[in-house]
Amino acid sequence: MQKETFKVGGMTCGHCQKRVQKAISESSGVTKTVVDVSKGEAYVEFDETKTNLNKIKEIVRNTGYQA
Repeated sequence: MQKETFKVGGMTCGHCQKRVQKAISESSGVTKTVVDVSKGEAYVEFDETKTNLNKIKEIVRNTGYQA
């Protein structure tokens, strides 16, 4: 299990936070997601045999935010 924290830009409210968290958590291999709009960060735990940090960041970008 891999654990990573990375910056997420463009979030301005709780709705943004929920949108990013939902998108990441629905990704295959992700077991835990915590997104904090006040810090502009996302914390993820994932199975590195199913996904990787670059794929997770791509999901964030596809949702309309910077990663």
